[in-house]
Amino acid sequence: ALRSHLYTLRKAIDKPFDTPLLQTVQGMGYRLALEEDG
Repeated sequence: ALRSHLYTLRKAIDKPFDTPLLQTVQGMGYRLALEEDG
């Protein structure tokens, strides 16, 4: 159930970006990493 929700969420959030914004943090959970313009 959680995996399918994360799959759908990643598909919606990460699609327009080159690098994934929704990241898995080992032993902690998940985080939303924002891209910063250099």
